[in-house]
Amino acid sequence: MPEEKIPTEAAFKTFETQAEFDAAVQPLIDAAVSAKAAEQTKAFQMQIDTLKISALRTKIAYEAGLPPELADRLTGDTEDDIRKDAELLASLTKARQTPAFTPESPELSGVEKFFYAKNPNLKPRKENA
Repeated sequence: MPEEKIPTEAAFKTFETQAEFDAAVQPLIDAAVSAKAAEQTKAFQMQIDTLKISALRTKIAYEAGLPPELADRLTGDTEDDIRKDAELLASLTKARQTPAFTPESPELSGVEKFFYAKNPNLKPRKENA
């Protein structure tokens, strides 16, 4: 077993007054406070950045005509990347929407024509625009 070194009395500094003790301890306190403040600042900055990007996604989603629920689905690190993703998503959602039947629609699908021919007492439902 290695020998343990026992500190001698000369290794410890004794303080005669509270002012000497405060002067010796103050740099340690300042360093600890500074480290904690830097840590908190970094955490707050991360929260601010997250909120800014979320607000930007919501704004771009609104401008692209997307519902607010899809804003969080937008990806990208820059405004241009997010805007491109919003445009792509908007084009996909608009392309998949099927228009509701309206009385002004000149044609019914083949299935609808067959259905209404077999059920003459039923008429196509009018959708409110």
